[in-house]
Amino acid sequence: MANKDIAEKHFTEHNDIFCDLVNMAYFDGEPIIKPESLTDLPARQLVIRHEELRELERDVCKSCKEAHIELAIYGLENQSQYDRFMPIRTLEYNAWCYMNQVEDIKARKRKNIVPVLTLVVSFSTKKWNKNHKLSDLLKLPENLKPYFNDYKINLLELSFLSEEQIAKFKTPDMRAVAGYLRQKRLNVNYQPSTEELIHTSNVIAVIAALNGDKDFVNVYNNLMNEGKEPKTMCEMIERIKNEARAEGEAIGKAEGLAEGLAEGEARGKAENAMNTAKV
Repeated sequence: MANKDIAEKHFTEHNDIFCDLVNMAYFDGEPIIKPESLTDLPARQLVIRHEELRELERDVCKSCKEAHIELAIYGLENQSQYDRFMPIRTLEYNAWCYMNQVEDIKARKRKNIVPVLTLVVSFSTKKWNKNHKLSDLLKLPENLKPYFNDYKINLLELSFLSEEQIAKFKTPDMRAVAGYLRQKRLNVNYQPSTEELIHTSNVIAVIAALNGDKDFVNVYNNLMNEGKEPKTMCEMIERIKNEARAEGEAIGKAEGLAEGLAEGEARGKAENAMNTAKV
């Protein structure tokens, strides 16, 4: 799980990838949020709980500014599997961001409070069917429902995007990763993308972590050592096939040699036995 978390975090912290995800979730893929308008924010915050110091950590957090005006704070939470308490987690993250803004206003570091939006990005091939909002976790009496402030998560499930939606991503990297996840969910033969990637190593790391297949990383490292960095997923898959084919041939030759040696040894023993019998 740690490998998946690390790979997803390093992949989504790139501004162009971050924008692709936010724009898909909130604006149907329209390039409303642009990479140059984003500024990294600290993803860690020290908080005191039950008289103990603890660290609250987000995966990725950025502010959106245009013409020196801060418009919003966006956070990403990358998930490889379902988390039933995600509504409470995102509520805590967003409350922390709002409280920080309040402290900044008191310290005269800012003038206004801007909206905070957290996007949960699911890299899983299983549907997130439960607990999309805080009330899903509770047994709420009917007479209290009018007064209860519910809290829902904003969820983007990459493997459940349609081909038309995937085509709206602006980066070939997101199209490659989302396309891979969609094909994996549908359990069809993987057709790798022929598009030239931007963040090749990050794409390879994410797919390798999600697939649990070290061949992706090993082949990528071999190509890098040869000074032949792959530009597309198609190149990666072709190299993996070639290495597997070569390994298969080598194993076949070794097995054939072993069989030949065993057969020769058996014949030699039989001949010796015959000669001994004649004597």
